[in-house]
Formats: sequence, C-alpha cells, structure tokens
Amino acid sequence: MSAIHICLVILCVINFTTGRHKLTLHRGHAVTEHKAIADRNISLIQTRENNRLNGEGIRKSKEKVSITVYYETLCPASIRLFVRQLKPAVEKLSSHLDVQLVPYGFALTYNIGGYYMFRCQHGPDECYGNKLHACVVDTLRNSTKAVLFNTCLMQYSVGDRYGFNLLSVIHWCGYKLNVLVSGILNCVNSKRGSVILKNYGDQTKMLMLKYVPYILIDNSAEKQNDAMVNLISTVCKMLGPTPQVCNKTVTRYH
Repeated sequence: MSAIHICLVILCVINFTTGRHKLTLHRGHAVTEHKAIADRNISLIQTRENNRLNGEGIRKSKEKVSITVYYETLCPASIRLFVRQLKPAVEKLSSHLDVQLVPYGFALTYNIGGYYMFRCQHGPDECYGNKLHACVVDTLRNSTKAVLFNTCLMQYSVGDRYGFNLLSVIHWCGYKLNVLVSGILNCVNSKRGSVILKNYGDQTKMLMLKYVPYILIDNSAEKQNDAMVNLISTVCKMLGPTPQVCNKTVTRYH
C-alpha cells in the first residue's frame, strides 16, 4: 500500500482509536496539508479550464459582425475597398454582417440661407456622389443592397469624375440589381438628401479622421489593416460557430 493510502487509512481510523491519538493527529495534519495543496491545484486548473471554455463559448456564440465604413465616393482607395473587399464580403456573408456606410470623408458643410451646401476633396462630382450614396442607404434600408448598389456606381467612376452619364449609370445599376431608383433620385434632388449627408458629416467629424477609407469592426479600428487586406477572413475569424462559407477557400483580394 502506498504512503498516501496508509495516511488515508489512519485518517479514517482516528475517530475510533484514542491510544495513538498524538501520532495519528500529527500524521493527519501532514496529510491534510498535502491534500489541501492538491485540492487548491485541482481547483486552479478547473478554474482556468472553465475560463477558457467560457471564453470560447462567448466567441463561438458570435453570429454577426458590425462594420462601419467612412469613405469618399471618388477616393481611389475607397473604391478599391468596395470593389475588392466589401462587395465580396456581403455577397458571401450578408447574413452575418451589419454594415453601415458613411459617405462623407473630408467634405465641408456650409449652411447658406437654410440650405446645406458641400465642398468635397474630389470636386462637385464627389459631393453629388456622396449624397447619392447617402440616399441609396436611406432609401433601400438594406445594407447588403446598399453596398452592392453603391459599388456598382463606383465601378463607373474615372479619376475624380464619373466616366459615363451618371443618370444612365444609376438606371443601369438599378436594372442590374432589381432596384427601383425613383425613390433614390427623389432623395438626391430634395432637401432631405442634403440633410442626410450633413448628418453623416457630423458623425464623421466626431472621429477626427486622418484618412479614408476608415473601417470600424464592432466599433473598433483594431482590425482595420486586416480588413483592408482580407475582409472575409477577418470576419470569419470573429464568427462562431464558423459559417460553412468560411471553411471554403477564401480568395485574397488585392
């Protein structure tokens, strides 16, 4: 019988024997001390394991990621982000994304006689484009459709202007994506469109941005660089249980 077994037997017998009380008590203290240390170690291991499992449980219960994109409609880097990262991401992971578009960037807002006017980094076409994108978001009320529609618009930009008749582009994107554009155009040509864009400006200025596009993922800029390189992979790592689409080969868009 091992030493531990012997000690345990003595502990069990102590209540029935009085003649060897001192010896039994002395050995009992030693065993009690070793047993307490072992119990503490086991408890510590169990606590750490529970914390690990709880942490994984929190991560694995995440079904949706929020993405906020601050951008300018004619900024080349913004266009690249939409075409190569954001559009593929919403096409593959739309049910797992909550996307907010904030088209304003480094524009300036002026209140002239109760009407909002804008001055934009890439000229008047960009101001109109920013308002157009804002109205797309407001009218469609569907982040996936808004991303796809606004990406379609961006693909027809050339430098700091639109390379085609913009009205034709709007109708073409509407036809391509099965979107009625009348509500969007009414918004763009109304005071409401300017108010929406002004509000986006207020939201943008609160961040004091130094560059665009600027991406917040779950209200944090920590993963911004990863998102610019491979947004799908960045989102997939945050989701759990992992969607099947994430288990497929993920293309790296450059």
